[in-house]
Amino acid sequence: MTRTAFVLGATGQIGHATITALLADGWDVTAASRGKNPAALPDGTRTVTVDRSDTAALSSAIGDGVDLLVDTIAFTAEDGRGLRTLAGRVGSAVVISTGAVYTDTDGHALGDEVFPAFPDPIPETQPTSDPTLGGYGPDKVALENELLAAGSELPTTLLRAGTVHGRLSAIPREWYFVKRALDRRPVRILAHGGATVFHPIAAANLAELVRLAGHRPGSRVLNAGDPKPPTAREIGAAVGAVMGHLPEEIILDGPPPADSIGDSPWTLKGNFVMDMSRAARELGYEPVTGYAESLPDYIAWLIETTEGRDWREALPGTKLLGGDAMFDYAAEDAWLAARR
Repeated sequence: MTRTAFVLGATGQIGHATITALLADGWDVTAASRGKNPAALPDGTRTVTVDRSDTAALSSAIGDGVDLLVDTIAFTAEDGRGLRTLAGRVGSAVVISTGAVYTDTDGHALGDEVFPAFPDPIPETQPTSDPTLGGYGPDKVALENELLAAGSELPTTLLRAGTVHGRLSAIPREWYFVKRALDRRPVRILAHGGATVFHPIAAANLAELVRLAGHRPGSRVLNAGDPKPPTAREIGAAVGAVMGHLPEEIILDGPPPADSIGDSPWTLKGNFVMDMSRAARELGYEPVTGYAESLPDYIAWLIETTEGRDWREALPGTKLLGGDAMFDYAAEDAWLAARR
């Protein structure tokens, strides 16, 4: 009997990859979105227009029920409560959370002025943010708590995703290196030794975790990351290899000497690496791609998307990474001249 799946946030990066994986696995997939970019959906997908914040409309769209509900855009406890109203008509759910829920034992989280003292790697048992604080990480914790409380009423796998990369990326961190390759910048400057790791996950690997969880329902949280997460230096080199760009590397032992100099979107003050052993144990997770292997298609999409357009408009999510400040070549050249 054909299994049925309903995917919320279908036209986004994660939704598109998930639909592709489920269709290839023989699922009957309904793609739910607010009606944007329907042409981006894979062939064979049923479509429905719905706002996931409208609980009544979502309930109507689900109809008599589905085997699997995938929510790629849930962010708050309220979103979790909306999903719980579907209990009894949904066999199980997979909801995308984030690695940003984690804190160290002193309560420091990613984005704090003090970089968290995380274990390496970070297990799912690591402390998480106070859900009453508000903000991205705490709100995701509140979402997780709401859905875990549903237990067997709505078995939900919560995937704590790393930094998602691949086609349709909303926040394309690789653009920092891709644009520099397109501009043929003669140097690549990286702070903190270029050695820190910010655990990525290819959209295709995240989709594989969703697919596996659909076959093995449960109430749980699992980390979601690529195998062998690369350092910032390795990411820059991998992008350069794909694009035939081999600039001089200037590796700084300490922090950026000035704003925008050596501070890539992959550069942290310490490592953020998640333990993937539980996903392997509970789901039999084996990544479908590695970081470097996934780059050619992703880079092709970035070039195609920005060709003949203002990259700021084509990739609006780059504002969250620093926008124009990422490419202040005049400041870099002045610093280099003074250094030499």
